[in-house]
Amino acid sequence: MRVKRTLALMGAGAAAMASIAMTAPPASASDGQEYAKKGSPSHDHWLRCTTRDGAFGCFQPYGEYFYIKDIEKEGESPFVQWKSSTGRSGTITAKVGYMNWGYVNKSFDESTTITFRSCVLVCSKWTSVSAGYE
Repeated sequence: MRVKRTLALMGAGAAAMASIAMTAPPASASDGQEYAKKGSPSHDHWLRCTTRDGAFGCFQPYGEYFYIKDIEKEGESPFVQWKSSTGRSGTITAKVGYMNWGYVNKSFDESTTITFRSCVLVCSKWTSVSAGYE
């Protein structure tokens, strides 16, 4: 009797855990503070870019890549601040050295609008682009 009750409780617990796992939201792409990896943009696809006082930041809709380049030797790392029309946002910092490109590959729905700006000590104006490949 005790064994049957223990097995029944274990089965109920397993069923509860399975239902929690099945109703958990899907994992989203990492947002918040990120650091760029060293790598250059492809010349096969267009970019939307902004620049300001030592920072050159771009978004490539095809593949959803952010690129950033440190274009002045002032000792500060450039970064891109971004936000999406779906409520996601983040900052990407490039600590890849002077005149080197850094990148982060994101994942956005094709209908999302991405708004971003480039910064070092001050920031450029915000610019917007569709995440969908045009």
